[in-house]
Amino acid sequence: MVGIKRVAFCAFLLLLCVALVIASCVEYTNAVYLTLPSAEAEPGEELEVRVDVNLKDRGISAGEILFTFDGGAMEVVSIEPGALLGANPLVGLNEIDNQAGTIEFALARTGSTSVPTPPGVFALLKLKVLESAETGTYELELSEVDLADEDFNDITGLKVTGAQVSIY
Repeated sequence: MVGIKRVAFCAFLLLLCVALVIASCVEYTNAVYLTLPSAEAEPGEELEVRVDVNLKDRGISAGEILFTFDGGAMEVVSIEPGALLGANPLVGLNEIDNQAGTIEFALARTGSTSVPTPPGVFALLKLKVLESAETGTYELELSEVDLADEDFNDITGLKVTGAQVSIY
């Protein structure tokens, strides 16, 4: 009897482990995340950062982000709309504060919203590593993300992921 319980328990643990592995391998959706071509930079170098959006079964009509970075190590050179909201989205907010290390950026689609909106780039940022930047690892974060669906309702349950940059 003890042997059967032990086998059943081991089988349960094995199934649990397999389920966890499968869940960790599945690409997540309803996500907003930062993408960098390289996670390393040196003083004086410019970094390109994308704000990518991937939603399942939802349209995206508008969005607003608060992007934060270390203003003592980097500065914003530019920010511009990506292709996610079409060719000519309306820019509702574009406030850069390099000293505070923040960007507030809001966009709205002109025209109709397709459902689902294909994954794409919400914004393209260029950061420059300051000559005075100290060696180390720095966080790039999406501190706030608000997206509106095809009916201009808030989209909730977003997985938001930042990035790190190592300055050498």
